Amino acid sequence: MSIYLDNAATSVRKPESVINAIKNTIENYGNPARGVYTESLNSSRLIYEARENIAKFVGCPEVSHVIFTSGATQALNMAIAGIFHKGDHVITTEFEHNSVLRPLNHLKALGIIELDYVKTDSQCNIDFRDFERLIKKNTKAIVCTHASNVTGDILDIGIIGEIAYTHNLCFILDASQTIGVIGIDMVKNHINALCFSGHKGLMGATGTGCLCINDIDVEPIFFGGTGIQSFEPVSLREYPEKLEVGTPNIIGISGLNAAVQYINSVGIERIFCHESMLRSYFIGEMQALGRYRIMQNEALNHTATVAVIPKDTDASGLASYLSDHGIAIRAGVHCAPLLVNALGQQNNGIARFSFGYMNTQEEIDILIDTLKQVSVN
Repeated sequence: MSIYLDNAATSVRKPESVINAIKNTIENYGNPARGVYTESLNSSRLIYEARENIAKFVGCPEVSHVIFTSGATQALNMAIAGIFHKGDHVITTEFEHNSVLRPLNHLKALGIIELDYVKTDSQCNIDFRDFERLIKKNTKAIVCTHASNVTGDILDIGIIGEIAYTHNLCFILDASQTIGVIGIDMVKNHINALCFSGHKGLMGATGTGCLCINDIDVEPIFFGGTGIQSFEPVSLREYPEKLEVGTPNIIGISGLNAAVQYINSVGIERIFCHESMLRSYFIGEMQALGRYRIMQNEALNHTATVAVIPKDTDASGLASYLSDHGIAIRAGVHCAPLLVNALGQQNNGIARFSFGYMNTQEEIDILIDTLKQVSVN
């Protein structure tokens, strides 16, 4: 197996408990809310347990307001399409992934919303006062990431949430890069819609995620069966059935539930400390090599994602070289075009090294030894 350093995209190495939960669900669970037999009841109980565990994990006040999705992209689309109306103004940032940018730009192109960006520069600097400066009479919401999937820079959601709350704005947060690594409390941080995927820091299966709702109403964009009240001609108004239709991904939800339980057993602070140690060790070794530039805002805290610009080759060439030597990283734009443009790397791309809880310092030593060979060639 490769030395896997692309955890910002997805975690490949999963806890044994997650793997076992998925296997058990495949073998013993059926379609929830659609039968009175054991396999169906097993699934219904599991889904409620997962909803309850996730609500506690992120501080969502209502268990029924934890909505299961196929990932952060679906969750963000549901939140963005489900709360905005013609004439609304939205504030976002240049740190965003396309899962935020494209739904917002779609609504802008349709003439439904106005859109402004909190900007960054070539040093990843961001002025949090810009969130307040951009507010207008018709501003409805702030939509932003918790941490950049390119540089690992963590935005201060305490500041952003307080601005949103003070001005009676909706706060939609993309926590894909931080969930499972950094503690999040929806109430404390005034988060109205928390969107995240289950396959990154949570170490669950792909095709899983959540939209968690606090003190807002989200209109559905998907319609279909729920297994209950089937004579109703339109979607139900109660959560979670209002937003969850069709057969749920019970296999993925089982893995997600086990992943949350695993993180709780290990301790989220321990996970963050381990990943931060790997990040710091890697950066120190890279700086000693002297042939790579690290892109980050040193004034901010960081996840274990590091953006690297090679000084004598392009990012794709470096990724290919490492792949040939059994080391997996990501190179390119990383679905974050505005940030890559701001960093001046739209032509060469960025090499991204992202560490997870399952990585070790010994793997970084092998990586650095391999990078030393690049400097010789």
